[in-house]
Formats: sequence, structure tokens, C-alpha cells
Amino acid sequence: MKSNGLPFIVVAVFMVGVCVGIGAAAAEPVVKTGITHCTDGSAVITPCPSPGDAFYGQDACYQKGANRSYTKLGANGAELADTATPADGWCMCEQGR
Repeated sequence: MKSNGLPFIVVAVFMVGVCVGIGAAAAEPVVKTGITHCTDGSAVITPCPSPGDAFYGQDACYQKGANRSYTKLGANGAELADTATPADGWCMCEQGR
């Protein structure tokens, strides 16, 4: 029985969709994690390791990107003070506002 090539076409279309999705995600701004120190698993390492050193690649090794920015919101979407707690109605955050 001769194959009609349909499975190949389905896989090819799926892969194009995945690649387009990856490209779109990469366009989002990179945001710093806020981690500013490196560790070796038991103690802080100062300064953070350089490329090729043991323990290199931790978040603190990369201080690129935008600073984090979040606004606390209540259940109705209203802005709350930075000090708001769940007792004050804080139930979600909006990034970059």
C-alpha cells in the first residue's frame, strides 16, 4: 500500500506552529528575577561565577532585562497599595503596570 504523505504534512504543519509560537514568546521582554547572589549549594559565592566556572548560570549571573513591575489588584480589578495583603482584598497582580 502506498503512503499518501498525510502524516508528514500534519507533522510539518505542527512544527511550523511550534516554531512560530516560540518566536512569539521570545519577543516578550525579559524581566530580571530579582536574585542578586549566587550560591554553591551551602554558602553565598561572591562574586558570582564567570562562564566556565563551577556553579555558573544561576539567575544572579544574569542581570539583564527590565526590572520587575507588578501592581496589586483586588477581586474587582481595582489597584491596591503595595502593602496590601489578602486581608485587604489583594487577590491578584498585574505585571508591568
